[in-house]
Amino acid sequence: MADLMPAVTYQIAFDLGTSYSAAYSDVKKKTVWEPTVMAFDRRKQRIVAYGSRAKSMIGFTPPYIEILQPLKAGVACDFDLVNPFLKFLTAQITGRRKLFVSRILVCLPYGTTSVEARAYRNQLQANFLTKVQLVRQPLAAAIGAGLDIFESKGKIVVNIGGGITEIALISIGGFVKCITLQAAGLAMDEAISNYLEQAYYFSVGYQQIEEIKIKYASVDETQINFPIQVKGMDRRTRLPRSLMIPKKALTEAITPVVDQILEGIDAVFETTTPEIANDIASDGIYLTGGGAYLPGWQRIIRDRFGVEVRIPREPELCIIKGLKKILENYGAYKEILEKAKSCVP
Repeated sequence: MADLMPAVTYQIAFDLGTSYSAAYSDVKKKTVWEPTVMAFDRRKQRIVAYGSRAKSMIGFTPPYIEILQPLKAGVACDFDLVNPFLKFLTAQITGRRKLFVSRILVCLPYGTTSVEARAYRNQLQANFLTKVQLVRQPLAAAIGAGLDIFESKGKIVVNIGGGITEIALISIGGFVKCITLQAAGLAMDEAISNYLEQAYYFSVGYQQIEEIKIKYASVDETQINFPIQVKGMDRRTRLPRSLMIPKKALTEAITPVVDQILEGIDAVFETTTPEIANDIASDGIYLTGGGAYLPGWQRIIRDRFGVEVRIPREPELCIIKGLKKILENYGAYKEILEKAKSCVP
């Protein structure tokens, strides 16, 4: 007789992002971080790859394979796609154990409407047959960055994700002000791609653009400039070739996106009281999300606003780390979950 895996009661947290998603369960104490991408085979009428494997197929697929991205601006655009992706993430963090989920936390952007939030909750509850609770991304990011969000103290958290950037002024467990921008990682990728096409008639693949950004791009024009090599296709001849461009060109390409983020920070500062301004002058601004890795944020923010920038370790995982802390200290954070829940009638 085959051995049966014992049923286990556990908790799950999901951070669903436009470019990358994360999940955590308290059984395996495991966090997974995967691209929010799937590959659909039209011939077989089923999904054949998820996450990193699906992303590696971008640009190489035959006509019958379609690359799907189920989230846009951090919000599900098609739950028929989100559901299988959630099952994929769940399998990564729970293994073969029978599902008895006692609690699910889902992180949503600050600007998610009550209709969208209700749809998330209903879909997840239907899948897992358990209660789903919501928390807004900037709060989770602040908790994951190690901040005490309940202090009578103002804190600015700038979460630069793939699809959106959220700039939040947080105090006493709530939002004094929060701004959501489409200026984020994907907008930077698009800006670099457009620059290469317009300036050099040169096309570079989706994954290569992201790699170039991560390896060479900077938000600070005073960073050391040197020539870099990019490989792609000459649009005029349709032939492959290599191109040498100055590293500084990448900074120039993403400057409009960076300027939008700086203007968003400026708009949040306009709502501060003298007391909150004093707090931020002492503690600085916290950067989370994958976009925090780009070099130069410290200098350009300090020069413009006169405050320091603090970047936590593994900033791209701050949201899921925050959700993990909430699960581990549920009673302490129950208040913010109830506030998130209250927006979902």
